[in-house]
Order: sequence, then structure tokens, then C-alpha cells
Amino acid sequence: MKYILLVLAVLLVFVSCKKKEAEVNDEPFEFISLTASDTFPSINEYTTLTATTKGSDLTYTWNYHAGVVVGSGAVVQFVLCHSERVDVTCDVSNSSGQVLSKTIQIDVKP
Repeated sequence: MKYILLVLAVLLVFVSCKKKEAEVNDEPFEFISLTASDTFPSINEYTTLTATTKGSDLTYTWNYHAGVVVGSGAVVQFVLCHSERVDVTCDVSNSSGQVLSKTIQIDVKP
């Protein structure tokens, strides 16, 4: 009788302790545009980069090989201390891991 009660207690624990499923964000999101306030800034002149999106719980990652991005999120500042053409890419991801990307070219004038 003790063994039956022990088995029932163990089964009750396993049944009642179900692992909660991770919520999946299946809401569609859209990366509408990536714009710069000035795509031909002068050296050391900041330009505002804006990622226009639709959706919720979005994360923004900015990628570039030269220059500095100041800030985070959908709107940041970009500056370069020398004359060069730079591609800046913004990756937007949602909580389900879907990623959309856009790239803009910034030509820094000497």
C-alpha cells in the first residue's frame, strides 16, 4: 500500500509540474525603411539614422566597419572622423528570432 501511494505521489508531481511553453511572437513585423538625415555628412558631423518598423518587442542591432554609433534602438546617431564610404546595416529581430535587415550607405565628405 505504501508503494502505491508513493507511485501516485510521484506521478502527481510529474503531472502537475508541466514545463511552461515559451510564448511565440507570431505577430508579423515589417522593416519599412532605413533613412539618414544626411547621407553625405562632413567629417565629425553626426547624422541621424532611423529604422522605421512595424511590430512589437523588436530589438535593433547596428553593424558597420568604421565610425561610431551613439545610442540604441530605432534611432541612433552616426559619426565618422575621416573621409570614407561606409555601409551601415540595421538588423531588426522580434522575440521569435525572426530577423529583417536593411543597409544604408553613408559617404563622409573630406
